[in-house]
Amino acid sequence: NGRFPLVFLLFLSCMFALSLSFLFFYHLYLTAKNRTTVESFRAPMIDGKYAKDAFNHGIRANYREIFGSNALYWFLPIHSS
Repeated sequence: NGRFPLVFLLFLSCMFALSLSFLFFYHLYLTAKNRTTVESFRAPMIDGKYAKDAFNHGIRANYREIFGSNALYWFLPIHSS
């Protein structure tokens, strides 16, 4: 059938979009918790103890620390802090 390549590409693009969406929202979660990908699998050790939320300052403060204080510049590739 002549529609098979179109259906296959639609399925492939939907799977790709779904995968990217999971990755995007996972990294939004990591940013909200102020963690790296490595820290999400193994908490950092501070003073001989595992500190799961050692660098967490709250969602708003974490985003401000990473992206800068002016939210208008968050999506522009410029130095904002």
